[in-house]
Amino acid sequence: MTSKSSFGNDCQECFGTTNLYEVLRLTDGKNEATKAISQAQIKKAYYKASMKWHPDRFSGDDDAHKSEATRKFQILGRVYSILNDKEKRAVYDETGIIDEENVIGSDDEDWAAKWRTMFKKVTVEDLNKFTREYQGSSEEREDIKRAYMKHEGDMGKIVDDVMAASMDDESRFVDIIKDLIESGEVPDFPKFSKESTTKKNARKRKATKEAKEAEEALKEIKAKSGGGDLAQMIAMRQSARQENMNSFFDQLEAKYSKTGKKNKKKA
Repeated sequence: MTSKSSFGNDCQECFGTTNLYEVLRLTDGKNEATKAISQAQIKKAYYKASMKWHPDRFSGDDDAHKSEATRKFQILGRVYSILNDKEKRAVYDETGIIDEENVIGSDDEDWAAKWRTMFKKVTVEDLNKFTREYQGSSEEREDIKRAYMKHEGDMGKIVDDVMAASMDDESRFVDIIKDLIESGEVPDFPKFSKESTTKKNARKRKATKEAKEAEEALKEIKAKSGGGDLAQMIAMRQSARQENMNSFFDQLEAKYSKTGKKNKKKA
């Protein structure tokens, strides 16, 4: 099933396929029984995919990551707008072609606002649960594989590319990539197998510095808030009215909520 449109090209560029069901990971392209997929399954798949690329998760990242996440999130919304509409889905199933008129909205449309009207409010625990279920899954393995191919074995970029990853995950990623190489699924890039010790150590120093800065920032916020865990601080953020404070908490929530939770367990 193919799509000959600029939107189809967008899907291909961002998700490696023009098949709308494959974009939502409802089929691997070999299963033709797409008509048997229920609307409930489509909504669930859209929720899972959009949670992964929701812009709020990347509010603390650099502009490139935020831009990529926003674009993918917008595409997912537009895919869902087709598959969730019975008539448009029927036309797509029959022809495999997406007319531009079939694509609701545009890149400028606020899909985040639409998303919030469709699903319950996402809490810190929701984000943590999603991360726990994602890490170690076949989906994460495929994302590691894609990142490895995209960056030709550059571990620093791979860790940055894979959702919710940090230096703590690097050794696990290395084992997964070695398995992929041994199984012949990916080539052995020199950037991976011949990375210098100097580069590895530099990456570790950078990660340690960033983690320390994040820890100091959290301590400062705890002091100002009278103590409490990260969940309590995020609850305070939700009631805060100052835009700059909101932005800062968003960054902490997106990048360091998992770290904060680990620290709490160790206490």
